[in-house]
Amino acid sequence: MTETTTLRTPIDILRKIPELIEHTLVESLVILPFDDNHGGAVLRFDLPRQNLNPIEAEQYATAVVGYLCHLEGYQRVVTAVFTEQEFDGPGMPPWRLVEEALHEALTRGGFTTIASLCRAGNGWGEYGCDDPDCSGFGPRSLSEVTEESVTRIGLTTPRDVLTLLLESNDIERRTLVAERMASVRRDETLFERALTAWDKRLTSPRWNKRGLSRACAALQLALFEEVSSVVRWTSSTLFGLGAGADGALEEMWLAMLEAADSGTPFDVMELKHSFPTVERERLERAAFQTRDLLTVTPPQLEAQVLAALAILEWARGRGSFAVECALFALQRDEDFWLAHLVVWLCEHGVVPPWFGVVPVGENPYGLGAVA
Repeated sequence: MTETTTLRTPIDILRKIPELIEHTLVESLVILPFDDNHGGAVLRFDLPRQNLNPIEAEQYATAVVGYLCHLEGYQRVVTAVFTEQEFDGPGMPPWRLVEEALHEALTRGGFTTIASLCRAGNGWGEYGCDDPDCSGFGPRSLSEVTEESVTRIGLTTPRDVLTLLLESNDIERRTLVAERMASVRRDETLFERALTAWDKRLTSPRWNKRGLSRACAALQLALFEEVSSVVRWTSSTLFGLGAGADGALEEMWLAMLEAADSGTPFDVMELKHSFPTVERERLERAAFQTRDLLTVTPPQLEAQVLAALAILEWARGRGSFAVECALFALQRDEDFWLAHLVVWLCEHGVVPPWFGVVPVGENPYGLGAVA
């Protein structure tokens, strides 16, 4: 059964967005597209790491609207910025330059902006409300847009999360996995054994958010000793063990990079149907389990596991987390091409083709952006 939510005021919207996203809104731009008076998709984009100049703001806004244009049937939008930056003064919310560039890009793209909101560190308000008599003149109290049932803006960053994972103090579990890893038989059957154990975990009907078994973790880490196995492992993780999975990821990247190098846009739908299907639930489970694997990874294998996690986070659409994973990997191996590739993909706004077209009424996930 589909749950319907009615949003009548800016307060309703700012209260409801965190619940719709189910994602911590740290430095985020959220777009709610509407067809007439009905929505369905919820898009979240990372805000830039720092304030932009006018040209950079226009480039950022154009990229955002480019993603939005892939959705079918929407003509009106509500935009909302969630940030820890504070109002510069009465009626002066942060990220005004980006909001102005976004409004212009939306107009050029044929979209009508219904409302443009900001929830900042010291209050909320509407962009363009510089009249004290305007109901959206800010900063207004955050208590108006906060409910106990709604997740508050968090301060945990991707860097914080990765640091906690890498510095896990579960010494006993690390030791047990290392002992099990030492006894793993390294022969031509290792890849098949490791992937079979991994796939069994991802597809288990009784799957829950518990840590990997020592045997499964040890097999994956033994596999990662061979750097060339990372891409094959990730491709099989994304697409499954069926025919066509091996090499599919590299072929997809090649098609996307060739299109980017030639300056011509690639056909999203053609790419989408040229490769095996990616299942959302499998992808979410894989990312969770790979984060767990990172907690027991020995230092000499951290670059490989971080790069694999970077690919999975890119595939999930978590661009900021993917970049941070890749940067952590490059701190350990500055020449690791896989980590450099993930950084390039995210910096150039290249998204997986399975996030290219979203039918009306579905809640899209991904795009470095979309949640």
